[in-house]
Amino acid sequence: MKTSIYRSFAALLVVASLAASAPSVDAATVGCADANACSLAELFNGGSLVVADKTFANWALDTSTLPAETLNNIFVAGIGADPLNPGLAYIGNGQLTVSGASTLQLGFHFTASVNAGSDLRIKDHSLVLVDATGVGTGTVAVDGTILDLALSALSAEHVDLATTADNGAFAQHAAVLVSDLITLASGDADSNASLNTLAQLFSQEPVTRVPEPGIVALVGIGLAGIGVLRRRGIRK
Repeated sequence: MKTSIYRSFAALLVVASLAASAPSVDAATVGCADANACSLAELFNGGSLVVADKTFANWALDTSTLPAETLNNIFVAGIGADPLNPGLAYIGNGQLTVSGASTLQLGFHFTASVNAGSDLRIKDHSLVLVDATGVGTGTVAVDGTILDLALSALSAEHVDLATTADNGAFAQHAAVLVSDLITLASGDADSNASLNTLAQLFSQEPVTRVPEPGIVALVGIGLAGIGVLRRRGIRK
């Protein structure tokens, strides 16, 4: 893995304000050669990332104008320094670049789910363009759509060179489906665009527990009984 990956990851932690002066990243990979990051090729072949109490798995490629071998050099690392705001860092490693009159698209989806035993639930979603550039007519855009497992849309976020961060909130979920589309475009010979680092975060909060109907009924009966006793006491 090239050292630029680690430089991009360090920039991500600083710019997104996700770590203190000596961050400890609670993340690991499954089915990937490196313990700290997976290539997109590894993820599309069954790899996954565990970040804090979340697992990012079931990755699948939807669309790509890139050569297949390029996916070996685009990396995804976990961001776990803040356990209530875990997520992923996408590191272009020089592969997400266009120049001249050209367009690049990369679309994929995966699931984000709470690990067994966690008392936290996914509450919202954020995209942050940490390191992206455009010269002339060069543009960079990322769209992230969050759906529940029944494929109902929960939120849709969009970032570009003008609006580099976007947040969306939704009700608590133990698992969501994430669909991302990265688009780079350049309109003429004097233009170019590149995406070096993108952050995707999944904030969470303690699960809201709803009392069981039986418990609610018992509490209601108890309160009613107290009311009867009080009225009897007044009559006396």
